[in-house]
Amino acid sequence: MTLTDSLSLDPPLRAKPRFPPALYRFESNVRSAAVVGMVGAGGIGYVLYDIIRAFEYGKTCAVLLILIVSVTVIDLVSSKIRKTLI
Repeated sequence: MTLTDSLSLDPPLRAKPRFPPALYRFESNVRSAAVVGMVGAGGIGYVLYDIIRAFEYGKTCAVLLILIVSVTVIDLVSSKIRKTLI
């Protein structure tokens, strides 16, 4: 088998979509929003920090559950999208 024969048997190269890296970046931003907000950047992290400082543990649990559920849903949806695209 010559070099030209082996090159002709290879499937054509496809360009990989740029959407999956954007999904990963979105997941990462959602996860880090709470941490960054707790140091003064605002957003959900500031809400969480304010509730913890007020010793409102019921609201703290609710905010943490919302964060965990939303990150989990985003992760599951984006993994399914990545599997279909790649």
